[in-house]
Amino acid sequence: MNDVNTLQGAVAPRQRWRFGRTPETPPTTITPFRKTRTARSFGALTLTGALLLGGTLGTASVISPAFTQQAQAATHGYGYDQGSGFIGQEIINGIATYCLEILASPPTGESAFVGNQAWASMSADDNARVNWAVSNYGQLADNNWAAATHLFVWSLADSVEYNSHGMSGDTYYGGRVPAEQRADVLAKLAQIRADAAGVTAGQQGGGGGGLALHVDSTNNYEGTLEVLGLDPADATGTVTLTNGIFTDTGSATIAGVTNGMVLPVRGNPEDGVVDYKISGSATFSKSSGYAGQIGVYQSAGGAQQHTAGPGPKAELSFTVPVEDPAQRSTVFQPVVTSEMQQPLVGVGGTITDHATCDVAADSASPVWRTNRDGSGVRVNWDVAFYPKADTENDLPEVPAGREPIGTATAACTGPGEVMEASIVKPAGITGQITAVWSMNLASQDAAVAPTLQADWHDGFGLAAETVTAPRVTTKAVPAVYDGEQYGDTAVHTDVALYPDTAVQTFTAYKIINGQNVCDASTVYQAESPPIVIGGRTEVPGPTFTATADMGEGVNWIERTYTDDTKTVLLSEGTCGEPDEQTLRKVRPAAAGLASTGFDGSGIGWIAGGLVALGLALMTGLAVQRRRKPAPIMETANSSDTE
Repeated sequence: MNDVNTLQGAVAPRQRWRFGRTPETPPTTITPFRKTRTARSFGALTLTGALLLGGTLGTASVISPAFTQQAQAATHGYGYDQGSGFIGQEIINGIATYCLEILASPPTGESAFVGNQAWASMSADDNARVNWAVSNYGQLADNNWAAATHLFVWSLADSVEYNSHGMSGDTYYGGRVPAEQRADVLAKLAQIRADAAGVTAGQQGGGGGGLALHVDSTNNYEGTLEVLGLDPADATGTVTLTNGIFTDTGSATIAGVTNGMVLPVRGNPEDGVVDYKISGSATFSKSSGYAGQIGVYQSAGGAQQHTAGPGPKAELSFTVPVEDPAQRSTVFQPVVTSEMQQPLVGVGGTITDHATCDVAADSASPVWRTNRDGSGVRVNWDVAFYPKADTENDLPEVPAGREPIGTATAACTGPGEVMEASIVKPAGITGQITAVWSMNLASQDAAVAPTLQADWHDGFGLAAETVTAPRVTTKAVPAVYDGEQYGDTAVHTDVALYPDTAVQTFTAYKIINGQNVCDASTVYQAESPPIVIGGRTEVPGPTFTATADMGEGVNWIERTYTDDTKTVLLSEGTCGEPDEQTLRKVRPAAAGLASTGFDGSGIGWIAGGLVALGLALMTGLAVQRRRKPAPIMETANSSDTE
């Protein structure tokens, strides 16, 4: 065996070969061995695939790369073996590789990938060209492309040996290709060289640039991400946000980001977090072709052969961080705008109020807080219904000591959402009723309360929040003698709110033994036909003549309906109210004679006669007494008169 020299002319024994590099360091340069020619004969290696294809050009498939560091025995792939030496692919771990050293022994033992390296005998550009050729043409499942690629690799990686035979290396080593395929292989080699002429080693390393987050002045959830000053300017990247999403996609990650882009973003903090910042990181890169390196595989023990597989693409890559300049607040003030759903509520009717959720104009954040899943946080509301006087309007607070006649609860999860609260009107309640909606921090879920600005309630006695239970009083004839007329009149306070079809009826119930019972068993005058109210405040009912069968008297019940179908009862009187009673009176008889059974007129005539007779008798007696001397007078004056 002749002496072994490097392409640079220095002797380098095999046991001193070293490969590999650490990250962020310049590529390691490999100094290959070069043997002088020896009279060695390769065994008769055959490649079934090559024989089957017979060099046919057809559509070539691609061998799928499966990069791995595990050692595996190299096997011949596509190519030729005519007895003078194999030319073509060496398959290692599924990767088509090509021998770099013409005279070194073939990689028949275990081989493993030892890294992306710069082969020392080649310039950076030639390393990039071999990288490109092996990565593309060299992976085709075709005998002729495999042979052409191998000739191209040898012509650059071991050029001295390749051209040391007194003729072109293409001609000399092309002799290993069957004669009938040789012209096609050489044509493919020419095509590879022509295409490779434009390949240069791409730039590798880092770059720079900036990102800036801008917060919307009217909505601190909204804003933009701006990409600034990328170097290289044509780098592209992927940005991933924390506590934020890209508005256009709804995702925290977006690809294809380039210099100068302004991307709308929206805050998306963790559930329950009050203050937060959007932050993120972008990874930018620029591909610049093929790196000046090849994928180097080494046979067992470093004693046989190095082969070239696909190397890395040339790429500039760098990372840029970004963060909000200040905290974003999620604190907001929910409010409602509410409205009663009817102006009147009848007997046993339901009072229904609707409220629309919104965010207050002076809210710290003008946006309703949302959860990570995009839903709005749930805000709970308390609703109280109060009686009110007609003059208690638009008060900022509920009057002190005022007790509600009913309460309800509701909840909403965002602006524009409509809630409903209702109660059944208690019996006996008439007049105006108003609702007050309240948002109390103490009523909220633990994760929601910290994001709410303050307790809130609307005003008391708001016109839109007030409903009326009609107030109706009566002016019944209080008492009658038999033969006199009696009846009832309904007096309406809230007639202006009535529908035009409202009607009035009256029913009289008999008072029995002083008991006020108004039901079917005591009906004395059946319910009157409906009387159209027609906007009148006083509506008289029918009149009746009192008779003895009226007994002690009657209780009046007036009823007000929305129309003559009498389906909706607006108002109904209360049984036994003094103003709703007509009592029957009986005329008194003369003293002491009321029990004789006479009507009194004859008795008066007889009494008059007896009085006259008595007066006459008394007059006669008086005359007689004047004529008779008094005993006392006679004794005293006897002497004076005779």
